[in-house]
Amino acid sequence: MPRFRLITRVPIHPGSLQRAVDIIAAQGANINRIHYDRRVDLQTVFWEITCSDGAWSAICHQLEELGYLRRRLDPVTSLNLTLRLPNRPGALQSLLPHVTGHSAIITSIAFDDAGSMPDSMVLTVDIQEAERARALVDALSPHFEFEEIQLDGLGDMSFYIQFARKLALCLPDPGESAVLDMVQEINRLEQDLNRLGANPQEVFNNVLEVARTIHDTCNDGFFADTQTFGLSPSVMLHCIQLPCGGNVFLFHTNDRCVMLDTAYGAYHDDLMRLFAAEGLCVEQNLSHLIISHADADHCGGAGYLPVPAMLHPATLATIRAENRAWGSPREHLILESVYTKMIDAFSRCRPPTREQVSLLPSSSLRQRNGFPVLTSIDIGDLTFEILESPGGHQVGQIFLFCEDSGLLFTADSLIPLHAISAERSRYNRFADSLLTSVNVDSALAKQERRGLLDIATEYERRHGRSCTILAGHGPVCALRNGRLEVVEPAPQRYTHSRATVSNPSDG
Repeated sequence: MPRFRLITRVPIHPGSLQRAVDIIAAQGANINRIHYDRRVDLQTVFWEITCSDGAWSAICHQLEELGYLRRRLDPVTSLNLTLRLPNRPGALQSLLPHVTGHSAIITSIAFDDAGSMPDSMVLTVDIQEAERARALVDALSPHFEFEEIQLDGLGDMSFYIQFARKLALCLPDPGESAVLDMVQEINRLEQDLNRLGANPQEVFNNVLEVARTIHDTCNDGFFADTQTFGLSPSVMLHCIQLPCGGNVFLFHTNDRCVMLDTAYGAYHDDLMRLFAAEGLCVEQNLSHLIISHADADHCGGAGYLPVPAMLHPATLATIRAENRAWGSPREHLILESVYTKMIDAFSRCRPPTREQVSLLPSSSLRQRNGFPVLTSIDIGDLTFEILESPGGHQVGQIFLFCEDSGLLFTADSLIPLHAISAERSRYNRFADSLLTSVNVDSALAKQERRGLLDIATEYERRHGRSCTILAGHGPVCALRNGRLEVVEPAPQRYTHSRATVSNPSDG
């Protein structure tokens, strides 16, 4: 049977939630998920149910008649009425069916025939649409005399309405259904983190900070820290640290260029402007992409670049599953699947298309320090081995090693955390808080780091010089005395208004 999601606004009085449950149960539906937390929102309840299409229609109709169903997260209209109530039996009873028939929820009612206004009643109702509120007034007018009518379009500014409004400003598609879907996904994330002891408000604040940070660092807010190196007579390397997420590495030869990882899709236009400002004819000379793994900050811009993209078969499977933990012990965790969908939406993720994909071999006949060597590729006069990771950070992640130049690309398994700028470290902490761990298998992640350090150490022992480390985040470094040290030239800050500003590590 299909699975449906809905949001209800349940009044704060005994039995109101039971009424919703009774409606669902009467249609033979199974409740798969329910979440209500008055610490966050006093009336909003999230549901997921399994039932037939016919039962779903009936449930929605009955909940809507009660005024419970929320098809959108707009403020509920608050209708305040002061009217004359005849002092006779059944007067109130004759009024209430009109209120119920227009799917209005009574939030307050006051009448006292011994008070200062013995024949006046003050009634406040919440109603989903202003048109329905006016229809209720029209229905009551022939039967009751009004003394005052007030219609307030901001009658319900619940937490989720405020949250949805802020979220819509950061989404590429701020349409009602897209925002509603995203709020439901984030509620699932909060519910799961809540079980682990997280503070609900902190979860929602972190989600908003992620969305805002990506949004605010595009266009006029864009910056990047760049380093450029000559690797050989025919190959130049450009390392570009984006404001959020992973690095982009551009290998530029005499007649073509190869891009290793693409960053968030949200930064695509800004990257193209940066390349043009640096005199790099990427759009004309880009021959292909190499994708290290399926996280949006490494593959999310691939679909904007119409060239072949080399990636591991497991990376393709992870992208299609929309779950960054695919194939790992964490695959079943709601945190992983919801986080993936959330970041994909915020970052305008556009992974490689079916036509772009060029799959790497899934097996190997030899190894380097315990890593299977899947294949080798030439960039200019340099040859790079493509190594398969054990799947600690993510299943399908790959590394690159060039013996000729002593270059080791470590993706997200070996990162110079101490050298990452303050603003990027702050952004990275949001992922830790929303995922609890960015690695899908912590034990394998440690194994990956040890294996990569062994490759770098052995290279230095064989060649008498340090191995250069290209990490998925942070500046280009070298392994010296067991420590990753930033190499010259130091990163230079690029913005669209100014070409370079020194010392980006100050944040």
